[in-house]
Amino acid sequence: QQFHALRTVGDPKVLVITIIVRRNYNTGHSIGRRFGNLEALTKRLRTTMGADVVVNQVDFADMDFDYQLNVSRSSDLLLAIHGAGLIHLMFQHSFAGAFEFFCPEKPSSNYRYQQLSLRMGRNYDSFSIENDDNIVPLDQAMPKVKALVEKVRRQKQDFCDKGGSGLTWR
Repeated sequence: QQFHALRTVGDPKVLVITIIVRRNYNTGHSIGRRFGNLEALTKRLRTTMGADVVVNQVDFADMDFDYQLNVSRSSDLLLAIHGAGLIHLMFQHSFAGAFEFFCPEKPSSNYRYQQLSLRMGRNYDSFSIENDDNIVPLDQAMPKVKALVEKVRRQKQDFCDKGGSGLTWR
């Protein structure tokens, strides 16, 4: 799986959004909590967040743990439907953030990643999808995503302006 950010992570002008995706894993049962319009979401992010934004889709199930850490640390914003993949916000830089989508299967009353973000000093926001197909209503959700992107962008720039180090991950 190709991840298009490892070479740009040290550039304060480039923002990396990583969409954590899930798929069916041939285990005999269907995996819920998948984006019903993943490609439309990805396209909207790529076309509306600016030329300096890199958007990746990753499935952590396809990666060993070291590579997962590299992806997490190289991501300025993790975006996912509520699930265990959001635990990777623990490995992000202090200026980074997570955007969590809730679906009817896991309603917004399940706020463990919001609490983790607050305790770790990460940026966080969320949006509740209210249809059973997990179709993100892009016109409603994108303003919240864009606001978080801009907050992370400002904090990343401040971090770099103050001589912040550790933007590369070996």
